[in-house]
Amino acid sequence: MKNPNASYYRLGLFVLLGILMTIVLTVVFSSGKLFNKTYTVETYLEGSVTGLDVGASVRYRGVRVGKITSIQLSSALYENKLAQFDRHDYVVVRMQLEEEQIKEIHIEDLIAKDLRTQMKSQGLTGVNYIELNVVKDSANYPALQYAWQPANPVIPSLPTQTDMVIGAVQKAINAVDNLNLDETKQQLELLIKNMNLLIAGDGKKNPGLITTVNDLDQLMINVNKLSNNPELNTIIKHTADSSILIRNRLSSSDSDIQMTLSQIKMMAEQLNDLTRQLSRNPSGAILGPVPAKVLMPSNVNNGSESGK
Repeated sequence: MKNPNASYYRLGLFVLLGILMTIVLTVVFSSGKLFNKTYTVETYLEGSVTGLDVGASVRYRGVRVGKITSIQLSSALYENKLAQFDRHDYVVVRMQLEEEQIKEIHIEDLIAKDLRTQMKSQGLTGVNYIELNVVKDSANYPALQYAWQPANPVIPSLPTQTDMVIGAVQKAINAVDNLNLDETKQQLELLIKNMNLLIAGDGKKNPGLITTVNDLDQLMINVNKLSNNPELNTIIKHTADSSILIRNRLSSSDSDIQMTLSQIKMMAEQLNDLTRQLSRNPSGAILGPVPAKVLMPSNVNNGSESGK
């Protein structure tokens, strides 16, 4: 008679082998990702996260680097002790990132370089996921403010693409609402009037651009006529010949000019000498030089004395 426990033993062994095979296949098909080291970060979203579920992908520039592990409100996690009026009610999305893809020691540096999260839709399926990327215009989208101590590193978020479009449209609408159409109309009419005055002129001091353009056209016609006149070429040729002749004359008479300058210099010196003599003896220039003094002989003086 067969032992009934043998059938249970074989069934249990079969179930155990099936479980082991399932584990092995899971490890093989997941490329060992079950044993990869991961760490947790979180981000805060202000709008609706409809379509974003736990387990959705987290991508960095399109590459899958982790998954979403938790989606909760900040009022439940961090603001449960605050009054409802003081709560932000952000959506706290916690993500598990793979160490193999983004090192945990680098995440703070990436955040400092404006790493941002953004909820995006995956193609036509409508499945939402979180996209990580370093943005350049982060100053236009400041990080959401909070007063609690986060449990994990916080990556600031960007509005969804739909929210960005709606925000831009709303800004345009607000700008149109704040625009003073009557004043703008008056300024436009004044601009058109000034443009007409500038173009057509006022018939007085301002001739207008049309008259000025016509005058310029007439001036260009006269210049063309003058440039095509054969007498102008003759005048230019005579002028050039005269310039060459004058230059040759000046170069040939350099020595004569130098001699003339020397003679003028000598005459100036003589004139200076004459001027000095006149200043010392003005009468001498008219009456001649002063005669020499006459001395009497000595014997004449002696005879006269003896006669006495």
